[in-house]
Amino acid sequence: MSADLGRILLRLARDAIVARFGLAGDPVPTHPALDEPGATFVTLTQNGELRGCIGSLEAHRPLRIDVQENALAAAF
Repeated sequence: MSADLGRILLRLARDAIVARFGLAGDPVPTHPALDEPGATFVTLTQNGELRGCIGSLEAHRPLRIDVQENALAAAF
């Protein structure tokens, strides 16, 4: 995975959580991999302490959706 894609995935995860609170996130750059099937694991920490984690073992939905849904599941 490229560093650019990693930054995009991090932004997607953060924006998904922010949107749950009714706030607008920043526009997310496009990347061809976001529309391909992907599996992600999201870990949330605060001050070095684990706050939530969850992931997908199989790529059954687009990478963009997978990271957004896993971010929400880890946060809430």
